[in-house]
Amino acid sequence: RVLLVDPDDAKTLFALGELMHDVRGDKIEAQDFYERAIESQPDHLPALKRLAWLHTQRRFDTNEYGAYEEALQHKRDDDAEACYRKAVKVCPHDPDVLGGFGSFM
Repeated sequence: RVLLVDPDDAKTLFALGELMHDVRGDKIEAQDFYERAIESQPDHLPALKRLAWLHTQRRFDTNEYGAYEEALQHKRDDDAEACYRKAVKVCPHDPDVLGGFGSFM
């Protein structure tokens, strides 16, 4: 209902992303909501952190599709790095951001 009132509310979009990921286990839907939250509010640190973490976790997914999957992997790595870099700009002293970025690299 909240999205009917304000479909671009970053906090609501982020909460829906968490719901999709944490409760339903749907990484794709979660990613969509995190990206929409960031589009709505580019400095939304929680969404940036969760999206970067999600991209990082997906880099360890099983490679069943050969070269196609490898190409997707490079895109995911680029996406994860971009999210971490944005998060560092928003909050350069956040230990979660710095630790996640360090683990990613």
